[in-house]
Amino acid sequence: MIWRSVTREPRRLARLAGWSLAEALPSLLIGHAIARAIEDGFAAGRPVAGLAWLALLGGAWLVAAAGARQSVLAVAAIAEPFRDELLARVVGGAVRHAVTPPWRPGAESVARSTLQVELARDAFAAVITAVRSFAFTVVSVVVGMATLLPAMLPLVLPPFAAGLAVFLLSLPAMARRQRAFLVADEHLAESVAAMAGACATSSPAGQRAASPPTSDRRSRRRRRRRAASPA
Repeated sequence: MIWRSVTREPRRLARLAGWSLAEALPSLLIGHAIARAIEDGFAAGRPVAGLAWLALLGGAWLVAAAGARQSVLAVAAIAEPFRDELLARVVGGAVRHAVTPPWRPGAESVARSTLQVELARDAFAAVITAVRSFAFTVVSVVVGMATLLPAMLPLVLPPFAAGLAVFLLSLPAMARRQRAFLVADEHLAESVAAMAGACATSSPAGQRAASPPTSDRRSRRRRRRRAASPA
């Protein structure tokens, strides 16, 4: 379902990739722009050239700001249909569960259709945002470093790869923790619903609703006695 939601509209995915590339543009140009501004500009006695390189870097930051805004909108265009499909599945499952034995809709369905669907949508959008920002930024930094100072790559890439591997190894444990939280939320909703029902039936108002008033019982007894006594 997640992969289908991402690849359902290739145009939306291409739009997200394009704006993410624009957002990562400063990461690609910052090293070159500063180096050229110093070496070919200010250090060479050509301040106009140095300012031109800095102006180019400033323009890249403006493009990145526009790209960041449009990337958020592109992520929303992918995440909202995912939320709608997930909500439809949750509601459909709750209805099917309510009309089949043991004929119990389950209070956990309320938690799934409200809080958990929103959490899933937020997590889905956060994952897309983090992955695309991470991927484009890393590629831009590596390309910039490879063209500007390739001798630094052996010193930078191994620690980075080790940190990335540790993070990927920690993902299953994080997923189990998140699942345990969602299951506990379902159990809490079910317990609260059962407690509220028990309180409603044990309250004085519930008892009055469940049993007739004392005066009504006495009146019925008197009528039964009159009907049973000889005329």
